[in-house]
Amino acid sequence: MTKAEVDELAHMIKEDHQHWLNETIKQHDLSGIDYKIQLLKGVPGWVISRVAAKTQADLIVMETVARRGIEGFFIGNTAEKILRTVDCSVLAIKPKGFKSPVKP
Repeated sequence: MTKAEVDELAHMIKEDHQHWLNETIKQHDLSGIDYKIQLLKGVPGWVISRVAAKTQADLIVMETVARRGIEGFFIGNTAEKILRTVDCSVLAIKPKGFKSPVKP
């Protein structure tokens, strides 16, 4: 692929993610809540931790789906990494319809 093709593909992917994020946000009433949503590029654990520190975030809300290792069974691998590197609360939410692979 040429650089122009890669740039166009990256732009299209970012637009798709922005659209998905906007549609997800519309499903929730966030009136009266002081929040900031950022769509960032990079390694999730590192980027989220860095932005949380820079903005002095009070709370990180994230959906988690990973299931590798013991941590992944419960909260997700990225959320587990973030918990060790931020000074704020993290609310990790499993997606609608998530079925835990852990059997009682």
